[in-house]
Amino acid sequence: MAAGKEIRGKIKSVENTKKITKAMEMVAASKMRKAQERMRAARPYSDKIRNIAANLAQANPEYTHAFMESNDTKTTGFIVVTTDKGLCGGLNTNVLRAVTTKLKELQAAGDDAQAVAIGNKGLGFLNRVGAKVISHVTQLGDKPHLDKLIGPVKVLLDAYSEGKIKAVYLCYTKFVNTMRQEPVVDVEFARDQMPKIYDALKMEGSALTLEVQQQLGDGIVRTIALGTSDGLRRGNMVYNTGANITVPVGKATLGRIMDVLGAPIDERGPVSQELTASIHRKAPAYDELSPSQELLETGIKVIDLVCPFA
Repeated sequence: MAAGKEIRGKIKSVENTKKITKAMEMVAASKMRKAQERMRAARPYSDKIRNIAANLAQANPEYTHAFMESNDTKTTGFIVVTTDKGLCGGLNTNVLRAVTTKLKELQAAGDDAQAVAIGNKGLGFLNRVGAKVISHVTQLGDKPHLDKLIGPVKVLLDAYSEGKIKAVYLCYTKFVNTMRQEPVVDVEFARDQMPKIYDALKMEGSALTLEVQQQLGDGIVRTIALGTSDGLRRGNMVYNTGANITVPVGKATLGRIMDVLGAPIDERGPVSQELTASIHRKAPAYDELSPSQELLETGIKVIDLVCPFA
């Protein structure tokens, strides 16, 4: 009897814990939804202000802003953006992994690094790896205010203006959804050879394809990596194909499964490349459509569809 009573007590305890965790899950989902809405509402402004800054940078070639001038110092600055709390999947892990890779490259080259930490997780990580943190800000909450960020970031920008550091890297993660944080790659070209939006870029010595999403100005474009970005390093050579990504079309593609680049993934051999089209082409006009009545072959055999009745 005592054993049975103990088991019933444990079952009751587990049920109570389940109720508590369920309530916590609902609260977390509500907070997550509100944070996503605020983020999406702010994106148009951030994209527009970035485009304005890029246009101003190219408006007068004779004028160069202090933040666009380079120097020969051996110190690089980092602004590392993370959260204050954990349990958020790869949101912090991905950006801290990228920072680790860059710090190792600088150390191998004999360069130093200074960092500004935004968020508790980034601050703790930088302290553990022994990076020099010149300023930090934490406990920003769900609605961070600009006045809390200006001071810490200005310390690094002033150091750049004074010629104490040669470059500043902004390290962050682009949020797509709760399961995916999209890899973003910035590529630099000569100012007179800027690729167009949606142009496909190829990386030398790699099968990785990049697609141009934004022209940031000053010869830099922002791209999306259409594949794994493992092994991607600063300084890799990238060339512009001068065209959009094209994929096979026509009868050869019927029943086939392909990825966004048109490569077959159904293990049924290659797909004919005789007919191809851009993935960004416009839909056909109404007068170009030709409706027709055709039998649809489903492959389903119907036996004794009409049965005799006695």
